[in-house]
Amino acid sequence: MFDQSPQLRQTSGQPANYPVFRQASIVTIVLALLLSGAWLTQYERHDPNQQEVASLTIATDREQPARQLPPLTIDPDSIEATAAMVYDVRTGSVLFAKEPDSVLSLASITKLMTALLVTELIEESDTIVTITSEAVAQYGYSGLRVGERISAQNLNQYSLLSSANDAAYALAYEVGEQILPGDGSTAFVDAMNVRARELELTDTRFQNPTGLDLTTVESGALGTARDVTRLMAYLATEHPELLAPTTRPSVRLDNEIGGFHDAANTNPLVNRIPNLLGSKTGFTDLAGGNLTIVFDAGFNRPIVVTVLESSFAGRFLDVEQLVDALQASLTQDSNLH
Repeated sequence: MFDQSPQLRQTSGQPANYPVFRQASIVTIVLALLLSGAWLTQYERHDPNQQEVASLTIATDREQPARQLPPLTIDPDSIEATAAMVYDVRTGSVLFAKEPDSVLSLASITKLMTALLVTELIEESDTIVTITSEAVAQYGYSGLRVGERISAQNLNQYSLLSSANDAAYALAYEVGEQILPGDGSTAFVDAMNVRARELELTDTRFQNPTGLDLTTVESGALGTARDVTRLMAYLATEHPELLAPTTRPSVRLDNEIGGFHDAANTNPLVNRIPNLLGSKTGFTDLAGGNLTIVFDAGFNRPIVVTVLESSFAGRFLDVEQLVDALQASLTQDSNLH
């Protein structure tokens, strides 16, 4: 099983602790991306006396806002997860929240940021990655072999679909060497934290590119349901091609010499959630069961559903319950209008 994850050295608000020259190198890269106008995000807070106190907005002028839906009438105690959120990307409204700002272990949801950074910093189609012994040594053997050469694009798919830790680590090392030669995955993780700050993932901290637990008490990544939801909404809006493979039960991925790997999806809900646009699972001893999905609720209305710190099976039941509640709400809203 490849859904494993780690914890973090830093607490929210503390600056990253790495040499100035490394930070400058990473910031330069990220600033270049920012100047290209690739993203625009906004973070809003509302009256704390209201049922839901915060909203995320992915700013876009592509289309007119949809009619805002009412909050979901669902008992938070019926959700096993410690934290959960249902978010309407079009209107920027939170339809359901349960402890959305509790900082929890992210497990393999970390790989969403790994895949995003790989996509933003290299030309995937032109980059071939050689699998190292360090990559293969990551927990959870997926079938990759030392010395095997495979495209970054296929490794990204393997990482997201099957939650393959060796694939994620191989990508982080390859791109990290391009950021700062000789520093490998460490430079990449530093860049992940820079990118998280740029996306206003204010309570997210990464210590590795996989989400694997570092020790029995320390996670490889920490974040909140709100931050995970924001990241998923950003990917669905700006990089839907990254999420597309995660909507399929399996994908066959070729290497450079004609071999292949069959990547099976770690999310059994892929055929049960209508109009699924993307998903990512996560599970470790520290994190419990995590899951975030995005699906089209109809007429180009993407909805993100995130649950953190559920159980291995409970995360899927939690998400199904929230999706069912949302669809019932949509049906009722349609009948009223």
